[in-house]
Amino acid sequence: MGDAMAGLTKVQSFMLYALGACGEELDRSLRSRHVGLAMTKAEFIRLVQRAHIVKQQDRVLYSHLQTLEGQKYVAYDERSLVLTKKGMKVFEKAQKEFGPYVELARILSTEDLLRAIPGKQTRLVE
Repeated sequence: MGDAMAGLTKVQSFMLYALGACGEELDRSLRSRHVGLAMTKAEFIRLVQRAHIVKQQDRVLYSHLQTLEGQKYVAYDERSLVLTKKGMKVFEKAQKEFGPYVELARILSTEDLLRAIPGKQTRLVE
């Protein structure tokens, strides 16, 4: 990931990516309603744990968020956890690097794979 993630643990890097991706998805889904959604630290921690990549306890994840807040990657105002400009830069770099993998996972989970694969060479085998 290079310099953008220097000094961050894998868990912290994942948390930054998760917060950015979550924010983008919420913005996309709520844009037409002209509303936003605020996420607390506790709600975000539950979301990260559901991804099954981070298997740490709530207190440890909360500590990671505190570190990210102290390093100015995230900001929290009692009810809303958001990426700062610094955090957004790291998210954008991670998105460029991992975007193709995420898109492939989305395609595989939402499309009929037999129809999605072009060409006549693909066939069912027993």
